[in-house]
Amino acid sequence: MDKWPCSFIDEAGRCHPLDLHNLRVAYTLKHLFEQRLSALTPTARSLEAFTGLEKPLLQSAVLAAVFHDAGKSSSLYRVWAERGKASFAMHEHVSALTLLKGFEEISRESGSGCTTVARIAASALARHHTAMKGRHPDDVARGGSKAVKTIVEASSKLSPDLAPSSVPVNTLEKLAREGFTRAAEAGSKGVETVKSHLYYTTTEGIRKQARAIGINTVNEAMLLAAVQTVAGALIVSDILVAWRERGEEDRPAKAYATSWMRELEAREALEKAVREDPESMEQSIEASLQDLVGKCISL
Repeated sequence: MDKWPCSFIDEAGRCHPLDLHNLRVAYTLKHLFEQRLSALTPTARSLEAFTGLEKPLLQSAVLAAVFHDAGKSSSLYRVWAERGKASFAMHEHVSALTLLKGFEEISRESGSGCTTVARIAASALARHHTAMKGRHPDDVARGGSKAVKTIVEASSKLSPDLAPSSVPVNTLEKLAREGFTRAAEAGSKGVETVKSHLYYTTTEGIRKQARAIGINTVNEAMLLAAVQTVAGALIVSDILVAWRERGEEDRPAKAYATSWMRELEAREALEKAVREDPESMEQSIEASLQDLVGKCISL
């Protein structure tokens, strides 16, 4: 199949480029959610884990968007596609494992907030399809043997360093323990559910919400709020871009996307992302990642 890797394969069998989709989602997320994510930054910057980082939550969100479909690059999915199975099952977990592996060595040496940024980004992107049955990290780690098998095989075909199976399973278990409530992450519960997690502005507000589910430390409460916020931003941005790329004939998807565009005044940003030159989008995204570049990642 030409043009691999694909973000999706349409009914005519055409492969739509993955890198361009990831760029568009990151670009859309940045423009729609920059102010909402930045509202949490003063609290985040006061935590030791984020020392030295300028805008850790925006950076986590953009990083999550850049990596959110990276798992689709696995040759396993290409084999499936060539056999007529246009499926990328569990790709979000392969993406999360890939992101964390990429941060492993440099985080060990840097002593900066790299590990926390990677943890938030990976936890959020591992949840961007949790509206689908059996796709939550907790569901997979707790007994989805078929799902784990797919993740292990797809991961090993993307990078041998991600095998054996104990590596994905242990990592999924860690990602599942972020204090994430199902109602917060589903993304299928309508606009109000996800929107409610984009407006935390005070440490006390974050702690109050976290205490309700048994989280008492400021650091863990902050991580909970960060993952919820980033996941919400990613879910919505991905839905908007995917809907625009795949056409507007899907009425339920159109209604959902339209509600978000109206709520967030998003049409201009979305259209710009679809039409923008890829090089220009790359420059915008790199500017958002700022001090992560060189310290935590290289672009």
